Amino acid sequence: MENKDFNWGVIGTGGIAKAFTADIKQLKNHRVSAVLSRSIHTAESFSSHAPTCNGFDSMDAFLKESMVDAVYVATPNPFHCSQTIEALNSGIPVLCEKPFSMDRKEADLMVKTSETNRVALLEGMWTRYLPHISKIRNLISEGTIGHIESVSA
Repeated sequence: MENKDFNWGVIGTGGIAKAFTADIKQLKNHRVSAVLSRSIHTAESFSSHAPTCNGFDSMDAFLKESMVDAVYVATPNPFHCSQTIEALNSGIPVLCEKPFSMDRKEADLMVKTSETNRVALLEGMWTRYLPHISKIRNLISEGTIGHIESVSA
């Protein structure tokens, strides 16, 4: 069975968006295929580093025409809520950079929209160095919890 590429759309063109795009290039069967910016010039400049990436300056066009499998929201924090909700309402899963929202009201609205549309919503938070991850690694390496066959989140 042939694996289809997972197409990411990136909302924003700042440093974190560039880092995300560079990281995606390291993954097999993943690619950034669309980028959204307030300026088409900026979007096209950003997308010029990836031959299969298209630039957009309209959220509506980005969501309808890009054919992405998920979006990564990497804009300034005050825009996270509205952009995430638009993507979720379009049926597109979202990985939203931290902080997730400006306040609890926005976070609740984002989660509710995800639940209503039955579309995945994740916060882009590093977990690798959190204390519980270290504890789990120790439990595994010590054999405390036995042989691990599979892990899912």
